Amino acid sequence: MVNVDKSTAFDILSLMIQRVGADVIIEELVQQLDGDELCDMVSGLDQYLFDNQYSNCIDEGLMF
Repeated sequence: MVNVDKSTAFDILSLMIQRVGADVIIEELVQQLDGDELCDMVSGLDQYLFDNQYSNCIDEGLMF
């Protein structure tokens, strides 16, 4: 794939999600991350989107 800007990549990703669903895309993205990268991403999402609502679960290694 040719290098594209972030906006274009987001648009392409949105089209992919519409076609196969978010679960499939998330599963594929998670497969590309190591454990530390995934934990960092989940922590960042928790902080940004959920005001650290899940931080205790993340700190204790509890996943639902």
